[in-house]
Amino acid sequence: MNRKKLVDSLSILIPSIDGKGFKPALQCFCFKDNVVTASNLETSARVVLEESTGLDFLIPAKSFFALLKSLDTEDVELSLKKDTLHVKSGKTKAKYATYNLEEMVDLNFDVENWSDLPDGFFDALSGSLFSICDGLHSRYGLASVYLKDESMMTTDGHRLTKVFLKNAEFPKNGLLLPQAFVSILLKHKSEIKQWSVEKDQIFFKIGESDIVSCSENHMAFPYDSCVEIAGNCSTFKQCLVFPESFRKVLQRQHDQMYNEDTHPLSISVEKGVLTIVTKNTVLGSEIKDEFELEESCEDVSFVIVADYLADVLANTDKLKYSDEEKKMVAFSWEDSSGNKYENVTMLREI
Repeated sequence: MNRKKLVDSLSILIPSIDGKGFKPALQCFCFKDNVVTASNLETSARVVLEESTGLDFLIPAKSFFALLKSLDTEDVELSLKKDTLHVKSGKTKAKYATYNLEEMVDLNFDVENWSDLPDGFFDALSGSLFSICDGLHSRYGLASVYLKDESMMTTDGHRLTKVFLKNAEFPKNGLLLPQAFVSILLKHKSEIKQWSVEKDQIFFKIGESDIVSCSENHMAFPYDSCVEIAGNCSTFKQCLVFPESFRKVLQRQHDQMYNEDTHPLSISVEKGVLTIVTKNTVLGSEIKDEFELEESCEDVSFVIVADYLADVLANTDKLKYSDEEKKMVAFSWEDSSGNKYENVTMLREI
């Protein structure tokens, strides 16, 4: 059996492996001849191997996968003796105790009604990830992409991005796509053309036969509060249009003064002059830059995380704010696929 093709196929299953030890079978690959499945009860996946193994077994996934990845040989040979899987590749030999196949949960990948993905789905998915938390250091709901009705949403607790897609119908109860699951979708986006939404589950077909799915888990995402915040920002009327040279100066200040992931940036507008100030309290240094605004703007001052501002300025040069609401600013833009984005970013106290 070709080792690299086996590793490529099993990599699709890895995000569906349970890392918490809830049940041994949920930490395993389930081989049934050339069909391999995995599930953590929330995300599930099935791959169909090009070559037949002629074997049925349940094996701890991570150690087996790590061995296959570490090898530099072309082929690998698998054999089963009683309850032990034997692996041979070049001069490397290994063996693993297997579990009873009956311990594996029942998985259903029999999807009949496949549909074409909405236009711009992957553009929206990748375009919303800048406001997602690192899954290793956050609550689960803040390290996921949330799908509901015709929109997808991400938040890290400090900023929120909502994307409206054309002709999209996501589960009405809402559904979370974990960060690791999203990475698999983006990695194989050129091969994913179809999907299916059935009740509380969403399926994506990779190529002709491989399938990944995610089940309903909307309770982990603060949807209602996020929608309320986004709705409030839709009333913001004041607009600040950043000059074309602003991004370059912002990056220069970032490079020279930056020593933290969330360093603050002071912004003020007075009599048509935009001023930005970055301070580094550790070095005792400060950089100030001024810009003449081409479009009129009401006087305003606020403090924002520089990286948060840089992320949205990659998409738009307009910032909306309100004289009454001093805690947040809003941005909106449209991508090349026609997806409409709304972003709300929290401000720092001055």
